[in-house]
Amino acid sequence: RWFERVAPRLDERKTTRPPLRHAIAGASPTLNHKKVVWRDIAQLFEASYCNDIKIIPINTVYYIPVQTDDEGYLLAAWLNSAYVRNYCNTRAEHARGGYRRFFAWLVDTIPWPFDDTLAKPYIAKLSTLSRKAHDIASKIETPNSALATIQNDIDLLCDKCVAAIERHTKPLSSLRHPHATPSLPLFQQTITNDERGDVS
Repeated sequence: RWFERVAPRLDERKTTRPPLRHAIAGASPTLNHKKVVWRDIAQLFEASYCNDIKIIPINTVYYIPVQTDDEGYLLAAWLNSAYVRNYCNTRAEHARGGYRRFFAWLVDTIPWPFDDTLAKPYIAKLSTLSRKAHDIASKIETPNSALATIQNDIDLLCDKCVAAIERHTKPLSSLRHPHATPSLPLFQQTITNDERGDVS
């Protein structure tokens, strides 16, 4: 209540930012839909599927909008596989303290093998494993043996899938959300508490 007396003057300042609710209302429509997210800066590339729950990130993240739960869990499984993590960790730009920057351009180059006929047998299994992993992770603070077992199964299935396909017919950017428009990038970046994106 101490600011009520001077609130009108504060609102008139040129540097005054609009309320957060206005920023959310003007955000991309894909922000409120199913999406797979990953951190811009991390020591290890990790992705997570978020369904229609209204989640507003409090840090710098990228996300890929998806159409269905199965597609979201499949994409999360693929991005969290040892194959993709090694791919990203060896190509990502280095930051301080052993961290790396996992930009959209990097993830855009990740092969997407699941449009190939030979990959079809792995899709349902990977989606199911990913769903189980998300369910377990939502109930614990630190990884446990159950998660480690699922991760190992995901890695094995992804390795078999890659081995079965000699070439990848489409890049990851072939996925596009139905609510997206041609002018919107596939990879959205949401910055809420650090607009600079500073790594130092």
